[in-house]
This record gives sequence, C-alpha cells and structure tokens, in this order.
Amino acid sequence: MVDAVAGETREIHDAAVQRLVQAGAVPVTWLSVASELQGTYENLATVEGFTGLMAEHSPTLGMYLQHYSALQSGGAVAA
Repeated sequence: MVDAVAGETREIHDAAVQRLVQAGAVPVTWLSVASELQGTYENLATVEGFTGLMAEHSPTLGMYLQHYSALQSGGAVAA
C-alpha cells in the first residue's frame, strides 16, 4: 500500500514509492485491500463491518451500499 512508506515529506514519499515500484511492488489503495479481504458479500460474518468501513471512509460508496441493501430487502428507496 502506498501509505506503507511513511515518508516525512512528499518528496521522500514519492521516492520511496518509486523504489518499491522498481522492486516489483504494485501500489494499491485501502479500498482494494479491504475489498480483497472481504471477497464477497456472501461472507456474512464480516459484511456488516466491511460496509460500515465503506460508509465511514467512502461516503459515495457507502450511500451506494445502503441503496443496494434497501433494494435487496424490499425497502423503499428515496430517489
């Protein structure tokens, strides 16, 4: 993940990321890592925590997930 380099300045951060990429690392976002860990929405033991994380840190995705959940449960959805 890009945040793993702990650079003190933007220049140091960018240089560290460049070195990681040169070594074969692929920078990813926290969203892609969280999604890979969740795997599927059928994993009911963790889906509530995952959607809560999305709603807290990615408001747009959180609203989509709430909308989708309401549609799946047959609830009314405001347009």
